[in-house]
Amino acid sequence: MLPIQAEGKWGFIDETGRWLVTPRYQSVRSSEGGEWMGMVNDPDVGIPFCEYLEAGGGCRKRYETAFARPFQWGWSAVLLNGRFQIIDRNFKPLFKLHAGMLPLDMGPALLVIQADYTSPKDGIWGACSREGKVVIPFEYEYLELGDPEPYGAETIVPRVIARQGGLFGALDEAGREIIPCHYEQMWGFRENRAFYKKDGRWGILDEEGHVLTDPVFPDEAMRGTFSEPELSFFEGYAVVFSGGKAGFTDREGRLVRDYRYEEALSFRQGLSAVCVDGFWGYVDREFAWRTPPVFEAAGSFSEGAAAVCQDGRWGYLRLDGTWLVPPKYRQAQPFRAGYAAFSDAGHKGYVDASGREIYPEPLPVKWGRR
Repeated sequence: MLPIQAEGKWGFIDETGRWLVTPRYQSVRSSEGGEWMGMVNDPDVGIPFCEYLEAGGGCRKRYETAFARPFQWGWSAVLLNGRFQIIDRNFKPLFKLHAGMLPLDMGPALLVIQADYTSPKDGIWGACSREGKVVIPFEYEYLELGDPEPYGAETIVPRVIARQGGLFGALDEAGREIIPCHYEQMWGFRENRAFYKKDGRWGILDEEGHVLTDPVFPDEAMRGTFSEPELSFFEGYAVVFSGGKAGFTDREGRLVRDYRYEEALSFRQGLSAVCVDGFWGYVDREFAWRTPPVFEAAGSFSEGAAAVCQDGRWGYLRLDGTWLVPPKYRQAQPFRAGYAAFSDAGHKGYVDASGREIYPEPLPVKWGRR
């Protein structure tokens, strides 16, 4: 089930290009288990609604609402009659939030909530359990769930980044303060590591708050041309910047590659896209060239392929450096669940893992659900 846009609206096709749902949504978002959620929330087109779709395109549930979230970790949120209702995968109501409370971040065990201006507790953050019990009290200025991604055989240790009194720290999923809020900023947690900012520079903490490196990375370490180098660890390394150049640090804070690249993306599937003299290539974990810098732009690998640009056109490169699809598209997106979206001269379609192209069939004269 592949989302595709036609004449300003979103619908879905199957792997042959046949329409499963003809274009009808203003926006679509992926959900769990290969499912999707379609949304129409422009009041000029009628009553706003959202539909939770099954993998074959059938509608599992429809709500008349202007706001809903796709399923994540087995639960979702729908705005009904001015209050958010939290539902499980079977659309069974779990609990309701108070009026003026906004669900923002869902994890395996916690739902992060912000109380907005309609609440007496203006703009404060807290979190509740899957049973609706407040676990983290509404006394923080910001909360963010860590990314539950382990490194190697390590066990994930969940952490919640918190800000209180303008400073950052971290809590466990029971709301206990593990790292006191006395840092200027904090990014993570991912792979049981986080970056902290102190005296205008950045260092690395583990999940218990132990300082693995003093704040030695300059403030620009978090600033790359792209948004991906976000001071998070991927496959054991993180991209950092200094003097307008990019390098790599390991999980212990050692600079394993000095600042020599003009730009760099995080490691994916054992390779990182880096830029030298205005051209992109790929290096392995030993920072040896696997593909020389010959591309005008490059993305991270996903599902064995990466989108790269050469001579103004995009194609897909395999991990071994051979072409899955030679450069031919105007735009190309990463692979996700076996397919990657592309566009060329107004035509939109998908390519699968074998390089086969999929284009949507002509729309029926009268659009409707099949």
